[in-house]
Amino acid sequence: MLLEAKSYKNDQPYRLWKVFDSDGFLYSERNYQFDIDYNTILPDSVFYFDIYGDSLITKKAGLEKPKFQGKSGFLNHLVRNIITPQIGWKNKVEGTIRILVKISKDGRMIPLTIIEGIDHYLDKDAARIIIESPNWTPALLQGNPVDIYAKVNISYRL
Repeated sequence: MLLEAKSYKNDQPYRLWKVFDSDGFLYSERNYQFDIDYNTILPDSVFYFDIYGDSLITKKAGLEKPKFQGKSGFLNHLVRNIITPQIGWKNKVEGTIRILVKISKDGRMIPLTIIEGIDHYLDKDAARIIIESPNWTPALLQGNPVDIYAKVNISYRL
């Protein structure tokens, strides 16, 4: 039997969630200490890249795309860290969440907005996966780090 410690804010997972086994030992932990946005619109002047391919969507001389620093690639990071919340299983919710992310000049991946969500709980979990991503080598414009944006798809299947 597992015991869960959870909190909510505006019907969304919030703060640190902990799951303990029947002996009282920590079984798993998820960090939901952030809010998500569903409305961010970016100006046309920002740089975009294809996170799943090798191309830059924004063509600009001297612009190099960022590189994932994890050992086994970004897609493997997504697959290893997807945890469908129990409410998703209970309500039989599945689908693909599209998130607009920024890879900052210092290499952090930051979720900016949910472009297409499927459920508050799953949307929040997808944002958590983005926040927990290992740092990237930032995009470079003529040798200098710059912010760059991408759309990430995270699929939840039962």
